[in-house]
Amino acid sequence: MNINLDLSKIQAYSTALSSKLCNSFFSGKEVINGEQLLSFTPVAQLNLFIVKTLFERWKEELRKLKSPYFNYEALEVKEALNGFMNTLSKNIEVSKESFSPLVQKAIADTIILSLSPIDYIELEFNASSVSLKNELLDKFKYHKIHETVFKRFQEQLSTIYKTEITYEELQLLITALPVSKPEEELAAKEVLENINGLLQFDIKEFNPPTLKTSFQQEAVKVNIPFGEEIKVEDKPLESYYAQKKPAEKTAFQQKTGDQQLTINDSLRSSQESSIADRFSKSKIEDIKSSIPLNLKFLFINILFDGNSVDYNTALNEIEQAESIEKVKQLLNHNYSEKYKWSNHSEEADEFLKIIERKFY
Repeated sequence: MNINLDLSKIQAYSTALSSKLCNSFFSGKEVINGEQLLSFTPVAQLNLFIVKTLFERWKEELRKLKSPYFNYEALEVKEALNGFMNTLSKNIEVSKESFSPLVQKAIADTIILSLSPIDYIELEFNASSVSLKNELLDKFKYHKIHETVFKRFQEQLSTIYKTEITYEELQLLITALPVSKPEEELAAKEVLENINGLLQFDIKEFNPPTLKTSFQQEAVKVNIPFGEEIKVEDKPLESYYAQKKPAEKTAFQQKTGDQQLTINDSLRSSQESSIADRFSKSKIEDIKSSIPLNLKFLFINILFDGNSVDYNTALNEIEQAESIEKVKQLLNHNYSEKYKWSNHSEEADEFLKIIERKFY
């Protein structure tokens, strides 16, 4: 593994900023709750990574519950645990001592991801020699920047039949990843500027001149004739729910053949997805209380671009709607085009599936 960043400097800065943010928030407060996590910092990607780290630690705690005396793989047990975890997700309370390490890791991950998505992937997936495919796919929900890289990674990963992916197989996927688009690089730079506004840093310390990250190689990666400017095509997006076209095959998918599984096919093939399917078919009375906190974070930050007011307004409007058809019209007219849901099809699908349960 060849990392192109000074991780020790990033770690030191993350520790300092975490201390500053936590000292400020916990002045006069004992704990932080789930609602307060949404706006802990003005950096949406950083907030998402805090949630990601929290739920990863949560899964580790769940694994500790397993016992040699009981069958935790039984369908009834998994369903009961799912309900238990959803209930817990609505009652998050984290002390400063426990929260500070989460913030520290989220800051470091955000900086690394912004500077070099390839380095981020190397570090993220090098923790173990074998990774579960579904867990890898689930991780992609927490990334708001460098979307081209992660979308391609997801597409390639979805073509693999196996439920477990070796580190060597991941390396092959990583070597085939594209570079980010110019506008995605600019979005990543904006994230860094927002973090710098919280506590100033010298980016050269994270990215020494002797090391080359995606930012430094940008002039090579984006081959533009002298005197011409980068032009980002700005096309109107079609309404997501009104007309959703099937995704085009990538070069990788065309090469591997039509017999390969799609993402949804792969997920449905697992037992965990069977459980999710069963839950997704049950009627709900109140949409807002039926959305687990981890999904709530994702919906607000990704589908509503961090606007919790619009999120809550949308749910209130949906509760008053007479039918699912009226809901789709409402979402198309007020939110889909405004927040460009066509760029976040999986999250939009998941949001709609929960809403549909209201109208069974």
